[in-house]
Amino acid sequence: MGLQVLAVSLALAGRGQAAPATADKFRVSLPEGWHETTPSNLSPVKIDQYARYKDHMTAFQLSVERKRLGGGLMGHAGRVRKSADEQSTLGKRQQTGLVERTVHGHPTVEWEVTGLDGGTGAPLHYRHSTLQCGDSYCNFVFWTHPEHWAAAQAQFDEIIARLARMP
Repeated sequence: MGLQVLAVSLALAGRGQAAPATADKFRVSLPEGWHETTPSNLSPVKIDQYARYKDHMTAFQLSVERKRLGGGLMGHAGRVRKSADEQSTLGKRQQTGLVERTVHGHPTVEWEVTGLDGGTGAPLHYRHSTLQCGDSYCNFVFWTHPEHWAAAQAQFDEIIARLARMP
């Protein structure tokens, strides 16, 4: 499935680097209609939080990764994207370039990917959002069916707004 590829991509984005100290702890306080669950796939990258919306077609995963290499937010997002490009199993894959945005006061670097899930053939639309979180990067991957895409954007922005550091 496409999510397995993404998890591998996040793990490979920092390949060849010595393991740094533990990443900061961040979580999202879930809005109404969202529920935390366990991913159905085995992931080589630590997923810090995984949740689905009530329709089960819309979901996100959050991975918090300690800063390792230079280049700032744009450099980190570029490495994650490059790794995702190399590992993707999405059919008819198309993606946008990296875009700098501000979401509820958080500077982000984002890009979108569309395609057909490699396992089921279902059409999917992904939004990758990376932001700096203390001494770490928070990598969000949001996805939904293309027909839910426009309506899901406000939900995805709210998820980012609800991100908080945990003790």
